[in-house]
Amino acid sequence: MTHETAGVDTEPSPQQAPPEDPPARKPRGGAFALLAALLAFCALAAVGGYLLIDNLADQGPADPNQAVEGFLGALLTDRDPQAARRYVCADIRDSDFAVYLDAVTTAEKTTGDQVQLAWDHVTTSSETGRAATVTADVSSTTSAGTEAETWTFSVVKAQDWYVCGLTTPA
Repeated sequence: MTHETAGVDTEPSPQQAPPEDPPARKPRGGAFALLAALLAFCALAAVGGYLLIDNLADQGPADPNQAVEGFLGALLTDRDPQAARRYVCADIRDSDFAVYLDAVTTAEKTTGDQVQLAWDHVTTSSETGRAATVTADVSSTTSAGTEAETWTFSVVKAQDWYVCGLTTPA
């Protein structure tokens, strides 16, 4: 017997069964192991990338001319004796490169005139294995005119090329 109330069937249908228990949870050890492996891989990739970039950044000049140009750029254009040390041999790294700039600074203070330093014609005049001689025409320009001279550099290859000596005309 069914009871109908306003068109709604109130007796349970024989097809409706009580709800079943949810399925048992599967162990997630595999997912955690995969996540741990993925995190370890990402950490190793980050460390490896940092070391690769760090090593590339520390590479020095690949040829004698680059060593001289880097040295001159740091010393004469940037006027940064500390940066110039990156391009010189360990034997002279403790030298006071500011000495080369003292005359320029003194001239600027004395005359009130800005001294423009430039170089060109950087040329390897001789190279024998791990040693080279490089020359560069260095000029200083003021309102009074331009003076030019040729500087000679002794350049040596350790892992990279480094300036190990500098001779200027007296």
